[in-house]
Amino acid sequence: MCIVHALASQVDALLAVAATEDFDAGCVISQRGAPSGPSRLFVIIRGSVTVSRPSVEAAAGAGPDILGRLGMGEHFGAKNIVDPSAPREVDVAADVAVCCLTFTAEALGEALLPLIQHSLARELATRRWADAGSALFDD
Repeated sequence: MCIVHALASQVDALLAVAATEDFDAGCVISQRGAPSGPSRLFVIIRGSVTVSRPSVEAAAGAGPDILGRLGMGEHFGAKNIVDPSAPREVDVAADVAVCCLTFTAEALGEALLPLIQHSLARELATRRWADAGSALFDD
């Protein structure tokens, strides 16, 4: 199968289980310390977000520590997909109007499981061939 077609089918599988969510500028999408609630992976398809946490000088009125900015094609929320019980460690706020593809852990599993199974089957087939080849030439 052509690599372009293989990649297209993977993208199609992911898009089939994705939802889209829009956030207004200034909206806090994820808040530090908040219970994780439904775990979702966010992939930014339009706009940008700021990732921050309260400054150690926050009591003195200092603003938050800016950890970074994320834009189109970048993601956040992966830790809560892996460990849904973990509290959120950072604040993520929309700098401008933001649109994200969102994936629940279940949806990602549904979309990725066939891809993982295919990769494992290919790996096992390669190993069997290598094992058979080495057995043929062991003397």
